[in-house]
Amino acid sequence: MKRTEGMNNVLVITEYFPERGEVIPIGVSDSLENVDRVLMTYYHDYTELSHEDSSDELCYEWVKKIKTSDILGNMYEVTVMVEWFSMNNGV
Repeated sequence: MKRTEGMNNVLVITEYFPERGEVIPIGVSDSLENVDRVLMTYYHDYTELSHEDSSDELCYEWVKKIKTSDILGNMYEVTVMVEWFSMNNGV
């Protein structure tokens, strides 16, 4: 079931490299509106190659494939996923 914004939910933004099987967290956001700001802070500049909204059965809000460059200017493609995460209240 897809979650929604709320007091105990955050969005976790991850890079996914399917060829290596790696998932790397790159940031969190308190709302969908702030996800693009987090992406611009992390990547500085990128081109969106594709965008897919998730189905209601998944926790993922959306998946994007983007093209960006590393610190040396080498271009690479990466899949970015935004997933709802429910924080524990300590209860």
